[in-house]
Amino acid sequence: MSQSKRRLTRLKLLANFFENVDIIAIYIKTDIIHNLFNENQTLDFNKLELFHLQYTDSLIELLTKIKKKKENDLLAVINEININNRYIASFEEKKTDSFETDRKIYSGIFSEHLRNLYKDLTENRATLNWNDVLYFHKKYAAEFYRTEVDEDKLKPQSAPFYQYQDYCIERKIVGKTQYSEF
Repeated sequence: MSQSKRRLTRLKLLANFFENVDIIAIYIKTDIIHNLFNENQTLDFNKLELFHLQYTDSLIELLTKIKKKKENDLLAVINEININNRYIASFEEKKTDSFETDRKIYSGIFSEHLRNLYKDLTENRATLNWNDVLYFHKKYAAEFYRTEVDEDKLKPQSAPFYQYQDYCIERKIVGKTQYSEF
């Protein structure tokens, strides 16, 4: 009877793992058979053992194999998720590094552009190409900059500014650029 009880315990654990109505029904019917032999001592225990050998053991073996396969498949999926997360993290890290490098290069290019703008303003000429400095904005705007802007804050109000082509540039910015040149 103790071996029968162990088989029932294993079958119950597997039924709980799969949470399948049919497997739970098989466990309940097997438990009823076990209790029938347990309560009626006149029945031949060898027949219960034979029942377990023919049905219960083969079912436990099959369910155990299926459980192991499901667990292996789940582990494979978890491993793939972890690998993908590491790949994404390294990609984002590289992307951030690329942004920082591009930002530093762009800072120098834009400073030079402002110096040239000052020269154009003081010499009353128009030689600058703004597309040379707008590449950074075009490349990173979607990820790093706001799309909605309060344009009133960007329009010159009381601060003196230079008008250059279609652009208004605060004199203070151009003045700082002029002094940084020396």
